[in-house]
Amino acid sequence: VNGLKVMKVETVSGEAYAGLFGYTYVGILRNLGVRLADAGIQINSTDGAVYAGGIAGYAHKIFNCYVVGEGRIEIHSSSGFGYVVGGIVGYLDTDGSLANCYATVNVKVGPDGTVYVGGIVGYGSSNSTISHTYATGDVETGTGDNSRYAGGICGYLWSKGTLTNSLAVNGRIIGGNSFSNRIVGGKGDNATLDANYVSPEIQVNGSVVNGGARD
Repeated sequence: VNGLKVMKVETVSGEAYAGLFGYTYVGILRNLGVRLADAGIQINSTDGAVYAGGIAGYAHKIFNCYVVGEGRIEIHSSSGFGYVVGGIVGYLDTDGSLANCYATVNVKVGPDGTVYVGGIVGYGSSNSTISHTYATGDVETGTGDNSRYAGGICGYLWSKGTLTNSLAVNGRIIGGNSFSNRIVGGKGDNATLDANYVSPEIQVNGSVVNGGARD
């Protein structure tokens, strides 16, 4: 899909979903490529949570997909609710899977509220699996607030989730002071990270992280 543009203003109470697909609770999204238009994906919700991604806002299984282009995925909202945004998918459902995907687009969430934002996945739910991905885009949300999770690959990985064999080559990651990291912003109990690699040049909240390139 070349030149995808989503300009969504949600003015009624309820959740907003945006992407090539908004909400896909069941089924498989496979072998899809998206090039965003310059305007990208922009969402404004006045009364509800927002789920957004280049491929889907909310999904269960995604394989062999990519999102590229000069446009970015950006949320402007006055609702104060939660925001779940990723370069590929916002919310990866319980027992969901995402593999062999990459995104080069920038992802930005501006408003106040609880934020989960990642270069690939915003929020990986319980028992979800993320593997063989890479992201190069900037990941941004507000700083100084512990309800803002930002990660180069995934914003937040919930209990028993798994993230493996992924590469973060993002330019910069900006988010809550305690929950901004090169691979995953935050993770729940028994979440597993293994064989993931990062660029040593990534800036997290304005500083290069000391340490190895393996997380």
